[in-house]
Amino acid sequence: PCTDFYEFSCGTFQLITQVEPDQNEWARAWSGVSARNNELLREVIETDRGIAGEFWRSCNNMSRINELGSAPLKPYLEKLKGLKACAMYSNTVIDKSPCGLKTLWPLVAEWQRIDVKVFFDWSVEVDPHEPTRYALNLMQDGITLPDPVWYYSESPDAKSKLKGLRDVIVKVFKLTGEDSRDAEYDADSVIRLETSMAKLFKDAAHERTHQQTSFSLSSIDALAPNLDL
Repeated sequence: PCTDFYEFSCGTFQLITQVEPDQNEWARAWSGVSARNNELLREVIETDRGIAGEFWRSCNNMSRINELGSAPLKPYLEKLKGLKACAMYSNTVIDKSPCGLKTLWPLVAEWQRIDVKVFFDWSVEVDPHEPTRYALNLMQDGITLPDPVWYYSESPDAKSKLKGLRDVIVKVFKLTGEDSRDAEYDADSVIRLETSMAKLFKDAAHERTHQQTSFSLSSIDALAPNLDL
């Protein structure tokens, strides 16, 4: 314990714990409890005859989901086509032209309302500096891989993960009806965008050691005027 207290206290856990293939981390303090809670909740919701049970069964009705295909996504895909046309016309969607932020920002707001994390994530939480009130939390998000370093690291492991992500993106675009050429082109565009964002992200060490910073609405507007809060 005097040489490596972390190894002394957590070494056995690391040796006997297996991270499941569909997860990127496992912590005994909360992951095990969450898994158990999910099992109990599933037993309840599977037999529920109300709205919650109906929603659960609809999400697991794979026959109906496969029958519908990408049809439920059509309204969003049509809006994306308009945005894509703007990007091809103006070469960027990060300007203030009518084909720039005015086109992009309403879509970002719509996606955020349905919990699609575009560019950032948000939540309403108890203010850590003043627990008698609530605060809007804004957090970095919008990339797919869990570690931003994997986007720009030249290590073989990172390159493998990035290639795997690209392969998945190509498949997703094809499932929405794109041909191979468009799917490949759009997948490369997504990778470029997420890589650019990842390079701006704070790393895990920074997030562990730095406290949240409080801002007023006016200071947020000055820092990021395009948020338009």
